[in-house]
Amino acid sequence: MEWLASEEFNFRTVVGVFDCCANNLSVEDQLGAVDLNPRSSSRHAKHLYAYFACSLGETADYGLEGGQFSAEILAELESQSLTLDLEDVDNKLRSKFERLEQKGQHPVRYYSVTRSGVFEEDYGSRLRRYFEPVNFHDEQTRYLPGFIGREWLYGKVKAWLDDKNGSRVFLVTGDPGVGKTAFSALLCSQPSVIAGHYFCVHGDEQKSDPRRCVMTIAYQLTTRLPEYRERVNGLSLEKIASKGNARTLFKTLIVEPLKDRVPEPDHTRVLLIDGLDEASNGEKNELAELIAAEFRATPAWLRLIITSRPESAVTLPLQGYDPYPLDRTSRFNMADIEDYIDRHFRSFAPNGTVPQTTVKTVAICSEGLFLYLHYVREELALGRLSLNNVIP
Repeated sequence: MEWLASEEFNFRTVVGVFDCCANNLSVEDQLGAVDLNPRSSSRHAKHLYAYFACSLGETADYGLEGGQFSAEILAELESQSLTLDLEDVDNKLRSKFERLEQKGQHPVRYYSVTRSGVFEEDYGSRLRRYFEPVNFHDEQTRYLPGFIGREWLYGKVKAWLDDKNGSRVFLVTGDPGVGKTAFSALLCSQPSVIAGHYFCVHGDEQKSDPRRCVMTIAYQLTTRLPEYRERVNGLSLEKIASKGNARTLFKTLIVEPLKDRVPEPDHTRVLLIDGLDEASNGEKNELAELIAAEFRATPAWLRLIITSRPESAVTLPLQGYDPYPLDRTSRFNMADIEDYIDRHFRSFAPNGTVPQTTVKTVAICSEGLFLYLHYVREELALGRLSLNNVIP
């Protein structure tokens, strides 16, 4: 958005550009509707920020209600003697976009306006267009409501991160339904911990493709590491993204750009791949083999957390890393199970309290699987089951 600091523009220009972006239309197709006559830049910088703020549902800065930009809001802004620094506007907008982009919540294309009136694609748009990162917003948010426990497992991850001489890969294995993906979602909700993530989903071409995994993580890293973004943006992405297997892409997009010229961050950066077993194709897991062969070539400040079922297609290639098994019968896991029952089943109890005998019995029936409790809770909510008959 260099044009904010150097160009005069009118409000219609701003709205036209935003509408093109929001509707995924080419800017060229909309130029006929965009008036490029210069106007007061400070006045329309205010309008620009207000328009984006309204579009993103963030109008508190202007004391405005609702989330739609309208003629009424424009008139109200005209009557305000508000002066905004253009650089400040640019920083605020870019900060909003980056936060939304990291969450995968708002696909925005970035454009700059040159003095000749030509629209130029910004870094974020170019990288997104070639990498086509997969959005895992649903996977990240589905498991977080009602999440309970796992402090002990988080403690293990923290200890691993604090150990400067520890393994660069933390492999968590466990049976289906034990809560691996929920824990991954919890970690991904903390962007200060996880710099890139990929949730493998069996049967989903976008979410079980090793190539898509590499390009998605590479794109996410560009949003966190400015020097890396500069190097990647200088590559012939149109050629690289269209060919090559996952291993070739990993070398070209991650290993090589991270070498030498990217300074070490102020803290360890962590990637996360959840459900690695779900990317298997029969007895072969290309992604596991890639990690075993190539991850060690990345800088020491980059680490990787993997969750997976203990299947040979994953464990054999990664046998150089000691797995941390999620034992569903362990006292830590069973304590989390009982806590879940006590908290989430109480709304179905007549007096708001689940009897301890019920908690213990249901915990035993669950065999340490949160997935079992999830289904029981659903049946209770639908009225097809009651606490009186939840125990067989």
